[in-house]
This record gives sequence, C-alpha cells and structure tokens, in this order.
Amino acid sequence: PALLPVLHRLAEAGYRVLAPQYRGSDGGEGVDDMGGADVDDVRHALDLGATRPGADPARLYLYGESRGGMMTLQSLRDGARVRAAAVVGAFTDLDSLLAGDERSRGAAPRIWTEFETRRAALAARRSAVRWAEALHTPLLILHGGADRGVSPRQSLALATRLDALGCEYELHVFAGGSHTLAERGGERDSAVVAWFRAHP
Repeated sequence: PALLPVLHRLAEAGYRVLAPQYRGSDGGEGVDDMGGADVDDVRHALDLGATRPGADPARLYLYGESRGGMMTLQSLRDGARVRAAAVVGAFTDLDSLLAGDERSRGAAPRIWTEFETRRAALAARRSAVRWAEALHTPLLILHGGADRGVSPRQSLALATRLDALGCEYELHVFAGGSHTLAERGGERDSAVVAWFRAHP
C-alpha cells in the first residue's frame, strides 16, 4: 500500500507498472535473501513486463526504494536491459550501513542466517560502491537529507564513484527529506518521470 502513490503517478505519466513481490517477503513463498537470489525476481519481472500487450521491450525502466534501490543496482550490474533507472534511499555499502545503524546491525543475523561466517561475501554482493564500474545505465539517485535509516552519505559515495568513472547519473539530496521521501512524493515522482523521459 505504501507504494501505491508512486505506482499511480508513474501510470498517470503513461508508464505500465509491474511491481514484483520478492520471494519470502510479507508471507510470500520462498526465502527472503535481501539481495541474493531474489535479484532474479527483478530480472524475471522485466522479462515478463516486456511480453505484456502494448509493452515496448526496448523502453523498460527500473525504480526502487530502500531495499528495492539496492536490488535495482544489483539488477543493473547483472545486465538488466533498461533505458534508465532511479533509486530512492538505497544503501550502497552494507558494511558502513551496519556500522552506523544499530537497528540494521541487529537485523542482519536474522535476515542472513549465515551472516557471521559469510559477512564479507554478503557485503560485497550488496555494496554498489564496490562495483560501480558495472553500472552503465543512466542512474538517478534520490536521497532524503534527514534519512535516519540510510545515511545520505551512502548515495554520495556512489555518486562520487560514478563521477570518477564518467558514468551518467544525477544525485538529488532533499534537505530534511525522509528515507523514501514520501512527504515529498510529488516532487520525487516528478523527478523520476523527468529522468525516464530524458532517456526514451
């Protein structure tokens, strides 16, 4: 339900919207690996979306908030064929997220039962700052300046890497904005639509 406003705004702007529910999340089947095999769900959703009546398989886009932002970045790394992508409040370095947020640190062993033994591998896969050179898709990065869960420094770190690599991106930090920028949803969604339209 929290995503309905942004999905509605994207549909109003003329986009067909397909929103997968990741395996194991919210009572769904499978195991929620938060950035593991469930990244395949995003790629399969793209394949499915491309086959829908009226869809143009050459004009697909990705959008993700929070965990969905991390999943979007991994999908781009793994070769998702989209014209452009946008992320909101995404973490880009799992190690610094856990170091700076006690709640995330406490949740990690519950999300990944093998966290203590596989921490390095789990972090490497989920930390876009470590493989920014694999992000060739035009990327819009949005972050709330007052995000209490994921520091805006996460987005700034990724933008710094993309800038050094000469990648196409834009970074917008919304002063006083929250984690998903829900209180500035119209402004957030207008920025996303403008980014997608700039990459037809």
